[in-house]
Amino acid sequence: MRRLTFASMLLAAALLLGGCGAISRHLPFQRQEVRFAVVDWDRLVKEHPNYKKWQKKQEALETAKSLRDRQLQNGRQQLALLGRMKSLNKAGMDQFSRARFAAQMAEKQSQEQDALRKKEEKLLDAAEAYVKPDREALEERYRVPLFNLRLKLGSLKMTKESQKALLQEQSELLARRRQEMEAIEAKKRSYIESRMADDIQASRDRIAAYGQSLAGKGPEGKTGLSLPGEKGAQPGQKELDQLIQSMDTQIQKQTEEEKRLREEIDSDILSAIKKVNLTRKYTLIFRNPRANISADDITDEVSLQVKKIVY
Repeated sequence: MRRLTFASMLLAAALLLGGCGAISRHLPFQRQEVRFAVVDWDRLVKEHPNYKKWQKKQEALETAKSLRDRQLQNGRQQLALLGRMKSLNKAGMDQFSRARFAAQMAEKQSQEQDALRKKEEKLLDAAEAYVKPDREALEERYRVPLFNLRLKLGSLKMTKESQKALLQEQSELLARRRQEMEAIEAKKRSYIESRMADDIQASRDRIAAYGQSLAGKGPEGKTGLSLPGEKGAQPGQKELDQLIQSMDTQIQKQTEEEKRLREEIDSDILSAIKKVNLTRKYTLIFRNPRANISADDITDEVSLQVKKIVY
């Protein structure tokens, strides 16, 4: 993980001082006392009154994504089954036999899906540990730039043109961070899928073998059951696409709600820091510093102010 050197923190200081009028009155060249402070941002987030609410939204979002992926997989398997059943010889299987065959296959698929879901749950912790360095590196890259922009936006002395430019810069920065976060999530899903590939294929083979045992001996059997992979339009594909699209829409809404709540938490913390600094008059306030510096820890004071803002 990248660590901030003292030189890089001085560079960050120059950026921060340019955007906060309350702090800029105490620049070193004005012969004012140079005073630093630090805040434990991660702790402040966890102590925020809405932290548990944000956590639940995160968990609900991950659950929705998992359900969407499982629904897509189940739908594809069911469409493949319907495609094979379509080719059944009508003379060899009446309506009752077809219904019984479909019910037995559905039960088998459900059993296999439960087994795969349990294996997937066991991999979640390992997958999260796998992408954790990427998440932390991502947060580290965007932490100081976003912090600087928010402090600048909090300046009382700012023209509308300057504010508009800063808001545009912040929007672009957040969009890039969101894209990189989505890439990390894709890497996490790929990690799980790669380790479950053999299990998934084995499950499909068992389902296919079970279907053949029900339909008759051999790939085609006496019922005329065709092999998987037969070309042609499959009934139900349109309905499955509509269902997945609806689920994607809900996931997008949940993603926006989770993002909005986290940004509100960060905004409350920034506002609390500015209120504390009105009386303390620090030259610069560091967020989760990675180097040892002589500074006051104002995390407790900021935490109290956050609670006042929220309530």
